[in-house]
Amino acid sequence: MKKRILIPYATYGSGHKSIAEYIKKYFEENGEYVCLTIDLISYSVPIIGTVSKKSAEFLMTKLPSIWSLIYFGFDNKLTAYISGKINIKLFDNKKLRKKIQNFNPDITIATHFLGADLINEYNKKGITNSKLITVVTDFKSHEFWLNSLKGLDAIIISSLEEKISLLKKGLKNKQIYTSGIPIAPHLLININKKDLQKKYKFNPKNKTILFFVGGGNGALLNLVYFKEILKKNYKCNIIFIAGKNKLAEKKAKEYVKKYNSKNIKICGFVNNINEYYSLCDFVITKPGGAQVTECLLFNKPMLLIKNNGGQEIENRIYLVRHGYAKNAKSKTSFNKHLKELLYNDKELEKMIKKINKIDKKTSMEKLFNIVEKLK
Repeated sequence: MKKRILIPYATYGSGHKSIAEYIKKYFEENGEYVCLTIDLISYSVPIIGTVSKKSAEFLMTKLPSIWSLIYFGFDNKLTAYISGKINIKLFDNKKLRKKIQNFNPDITIATHFLGADLINEYNKKGITNSKLITVVTDFKSHEFWLNSLKGLDAIIISSLEEKISLLKKGLKNKQIYTSGIPIAPHLLININKKDLQKKYKFNPKNKTILFFVGGGNGALLNLVYFKEILKKNYKCNIIFIAGKNKLAEKKAKEYVKKYNSKNIKICGFVNNINEYYSLCDFVITKPGGAQVTECLLFNKPMLLIKNNGGQEIENRIYLVRHGYAKNAKSKTSFNKHLKELLYNDKELEKMIKKINKIDKKTSMEKLFNIVEKLK
């Protein structure tokens, strides 16, 4: 009989949902599992979910410094505990309970802390009897992720130093797995670079940049860096990914036309991202957890542009400290680091060498093995 896996997430940003869908696809294709993904926002108290989501998006994209104050201000046991209790009241309701009870999960893999908090509460009340796994989708665990500490069977994190931090906070060694943010293995298929250069008619003498502008509302703010590359007329090929942000895609095309730039490919949402990772020499992106994990798994150094504050500050600190990325604090530092990566082969090779030391057994395989042991 197939085991049932519940994968709750919340659409505060796209990463939580993407990772939930990756997990569902992989587990159903590779094991005796049936999976159900649930967006908790859609089950919240009417209006509350939408308002909280829009407010978070506004703060992260328009006022990241304010978002950071809130994020770090709540990063302690007391405020996280109180906030967690409030969230359960806001998101728990008869419709959600019925949905989860009818599915009756054997295992829950939460890609947002709200999901872990709810199932932990349901387990306590006997509504569910589910093994509970939390996947931390950034490189540092905010205290929110630890509200369900005593009810966790496993917490998935991305580094040994974070494991040491969690042990100091009271987690047991057997609960902690440094297997990383799970990314779908099909994304990690490398393709011959020379073949791709011919396919996209890129100049093989120049380095290729993969530029993620960010598919959300913050994308337009990051267009300034794309415009900077075109204005300076750097010798490079560029693959610009706008995601689902049609306005960012339109603006980028206008800039290309304005500056008469060559060897530029402008894309919206794509399904062949592994081709672009295989083709590029480095990536320009903001430090979202899922995005930078893909970069690391493809051995691609990063130039980090404007972050959304909070958790992305923590991600940036981790990546820069380990030498996997450079941080653009301004247009001046952006141009400085961009020149290094484009024209200093030794600098790029040094960063790649550091990334190569990361264990490349895929995080999804590791998660699958953890679940197999727990079931």
